[in-house]
Amino acid sequence: MNVTEYFALAGIKTDLVLCASYERAIFDLLYRHIEKDNEMVPNVQPSDINDIVNFERILTWVLELERSGQVKRAEAMRGWLTSAEPWVTAER
Repeated sequence: MNVTEYFALAGIKTDLVLCASYERAIFDLLYRHIEKDNEMVPNVQPSDINDIVNFERILTWVLELERSGQVKRAEAMRGWLTSAEPWVTAER
């Protein structure tokens, strides 16, 4: 996402500033903690962010990566995204 205008509002002059969408940032968080480290996602739960993040978009990415064999813990990633319970843990 282009966030250059937000930097300009803060008085920071730059040509271009790009950052991840909410969905991409959450996917990266899940990938790092669940897929790579097999640990609980720290400090954030789905209910904290479900009003601004499109979980269906992330679920689609997880499914695509699972089908192509690029993730092993897709079930745990989906579990985190669809859980209403706090403190969802990764598979053991």
